[in-house]
Amino acid sequence: MTTVATQPPVMRHARRGVLAPGDGVQWHGGRYTVTALSGVTVHLAPQAGSPQPPAAVLLAALAAAEDFAVLNGAGRPVPHTVMPDWALLEGISEEAAREARIWERHVIEVDTGLLPGVPEGSLPREGYDPRCTTLIQRYQAKAAELSAVLGWKMSWQTVQTKRLKYKAEGAWGLVDKRRTRSTTLYGRTDIRVVDLLLELVEAGRGAVPGNAMKLFTQLRRAARARYGAGVKVPADSTLYKLLERLGIDARRPQAPRGRHARAAGRPAPPFTVTSAIAPGEVVQIDSTDLDVKVLGDDGLPASVELTAAVDVATRSIIAAVVRPKTPRRRRRGAQARPGLISAQRSTGRATKAVDASLLLAQALVPAPMRPGFSPLAHASASHLPYDELAAADERFAQAAGRPVIVPDLIVIDHGTVFAGRTFFDACAYLGISVRPARRRTPTDKAIVERTFASVKSMFSQWVNTYTGHDFTRRAAAVDGQRLWTLAQLDDLLQEWIALGWQNHPHEELRSPYDPNLPALTPNQMYAACVQAAGYLPIPLGEEDYLRLLPTAWVGVTDQGIRFKNRTYENPSTDPDEG
Repeated sequence: MTTVATQPPVMRHARRGVLAPGDGVQWHGGRYTVTALSGVTVHLAPQAGSPQPPAAVLLAALAAAEDFAVLNGAGRPVPHTVMPDWALLEGISEEAAREARIWERHVIEVDTGLLPGVPEGSLPREGYDPRCTTLIQRYQAKAAELSAVLGWKMSWQTVQTKRLKYKAEGAWGLVDKRRTRSTTLYGRTDIRVVDLLLELVEAGRGAVPGNAMKLFTQLRRAARARYGAGVKVPADSTLYKLLERLGIDARRPQAPRGRHARAAGRPAPPFTVTSAIAPGEVVQIDSTDLDVKVLGDDGLPASVELTAAVDVATRSIIAAVVRPKTPRRRRRGAQARPGLISAQRSTGRATKAVDASLLLAQALVPAPMRPGFSPLAHASASHLPYDELAAADERFAQAAGRPVIVPDLIVIDHGTVFAGRTFFDACAYLGISVRPARRRTPTDKAIVERTFASVKSMFSQWVNTYTGHDFTRRAAAVDGQRLWTLAQLDDLLQEWIALGWQNHPHEELRSPYDPNLPALTPNQMYAACVQAAGYLPIPLGEEDYLRLLPTAWVGVTDQGIRFKNRTYENPSTDPDEG
């Protein structure tokens, strides 16, 4: 007598949304059995007792019928389940998504007896066979396993909760929702209270100025009248913090401040983001604090101001000038404390009118490689069309990887940097149009404003003695940190522009014909544009630079020239004579 060993049937995780021969379906008021599948055609045979004739119907027409349903073994319609949204896992942290996928494997094993992806013919592990164990026993086995192997301290009720959530919501039900919560600007305050507060502040603009206490009294009365006792207005201390978060001055709630001031300066719609299709078509120039302390000429830490020119079409920083901000007048008798950083921003002068002309001169000629620059900063190592540029302008043989762009239109602000006539005369001579931005309208220079924010986050915060953009992020001292001189900081900035900014992909630099292509870097965008627009070298020589420098009338003696506490000697004079 021969004994044949038989294996129990393999249990797999159920596949949803798949029809197979032998399945029962409900369609057009009748009950059928699927006899065969031929491409996209489903062959149906009526079940016993059904008067309908056999039918062959397209799968799309079958599924689109209003009464279509798949029948289970008892002849009842299988409840329709919504396809899980797996893309939700892409919007959470990598750690939370990984934990949810680990849970998914274990929940499937508890539910079906087998882990997903096991080879054909595999048997359930001990303690997970649905034929000889109950769900509670499998819950308990899985809880003990996870506690012992992964170190997750849990009870079997936790495994039960995970399984039920997975049955209802799919993989999204296994995500720890505490990790998906994002902090809000208004904290835990009821959103209806926040909306009502902003409504009262907006309604009070232009009225008789009031203080925060009067505003809070109006808020509580309005909340009680509109929502009744169901909405709780927090205490005054919480409301003061809320005003600070919303950028509202508690002393003058009706005065525009923060985002309200920006909204007040925004132009009336419709308006669009400034755009350009060719290098130099629009160039924006502005100044900002660089949030870095340098060693001043007097031996004390000094703030630094950055003035930059940004090309709109390629997002290239075509020129950048840094200048120290020196106080207008130091207090007499004040003790020098080189280790401390002032908590207030310096209000002294920094970039002067002549620096705008120097900025223009930098933009019109290739940026030279400086001593100490990395070889990767050279133009030949960048995405610029080096061979074509070097053939048109021999100065590119010693240039850094920053493009030369001749502006057609320059947008400036109303700062003192452009108070002199040198900049305007130079632009008129070169055929460059200059357009002042509208007052209190930051959207006219939105590109350069956003570039400054990127410079501070990508460059300034990695430099010694970074002060931060507000007092909450400002260091209290610079003890143990190296204070760079202005020249050293300028070298670091110019090298970073060539190595970092010009080679960093920009989300706004994409192909208009296929937005799914990767974002381009400023150098890549310039290389693509220069093929169509060409390159025009501007041969600015030594005399041209001298004409763009500041002018001062001083006397010339036998010893040379003395200007701003510095002496420029006459090289033809022998110091040993006379």
